[in-house]
Amino acid sequence: MKLHPMIFAAALGLAASTATVFADPPAADAQAAAAPDTQAAADNQAAPVDAPTSPASDSELAKRVKAAMSGNSVTHRLPVRVAVTEGVVRLTGNVTSVQADQAEYVASTVPGVREVNNQLRRGKPNS
Repeated sequence: MKLHPMIFAAALGLAASTATVFADPPAADAQAAAAPDTQAAADNQAAPVDAPTSPASDSELAKRVKAAMSGNSVTHRLPVRVAVTEGVVRLTGNVTSVQADQAEYVASTVPGVREVNNQLRRGKPNS
């Protein structure tokens, strides 16, 4: 069955200029045809993790940090406030030294967090 080059190219999501795939390419051209289109691959990549964040994504990041802390056995009930600005997490509150270190660690493991500014006061936490 012979397909019209335009229909075949459209079915593959390719431009009409690539319709020459119907011909048997020489060996050197076969390797080039098998290589991925590096520009198309680059266009489809996700944004870098350290890209500037917007206030909406900062709000989402704060929610993810709070969720991560809620899921940790040491930090799940701590009186810690979480604020995020441009991917930088600021932790505030009164906790023990061990809890402060764990809170900082948990916050730092959340994808999208660029930095953790641990301003937790170490000592006896307020009940």
